[in-house]
Amino acid sequence: GGISGGKGTSESNNRETITTSFGINPAVGLAVQNNTVIGLRLSYGKNKSEIEDGTAENWQRTNQFGAGFFYRRYMNLSQKFYLFGEGSLNYNRSKQATKHAWQNSTQKISNVGLSFYPGVAYAVSRKMHLEVGLNNLLDISYSRSETESNLSSPPTLSKSSGIHFSTNVSTSAPLTVGFRFVLGK
Repeated sequence: GGISGGKGTSESNNRETITTSFGINPAVGLAVQNNTVIGLRLSYGKNKSEIEDGTAENWQRTNQFGAGFFYRRYMNLSQKFYLFGEGSLNYNRSKQATKHAWQNSTQKISNVGLSFYPGVAYAVSRKMHLEVGLNNLLDISYSRSETESNLSSPPTLSKSSGIHFSTNVSTSAPLTVGFRFVLGK
């Protein structure tokens, strides 16, 4: 699992934008046989951007939640090093509300996806492993969105859907670094 958060401020043309974010995504797995783990992952995230220019209220807020299952298989490289591959099936749903002086809108997005990433783990002790992995090495997903906007009268409603496929093997691929705790015996 993981946890993240942040706060930032930027200024441009007498407009200050304050952005805050928070995310948590716990995961728990069960060893079903030697070197094989299955598990559940949950996620929740919240982002807020407020633009202060002294004239009107302008903001954007996003709430996201999700759940997924994963399957991880380890292969011994040496006594303490392991190569692993993890596949997962995930569902995410988000809602984004935007308010500007000229427009209010709400967007709802649902996403179902399959992903795979490999990595290397080092057993620091029987209870803790350090890991390095190539996140988003392979990803395929289906998403659907619905946006309602009051820019015109009457308000407009637009819908979209699509299938997304990506693979990331470049040198700028997101590298994950983390640790896992092994509970039990």
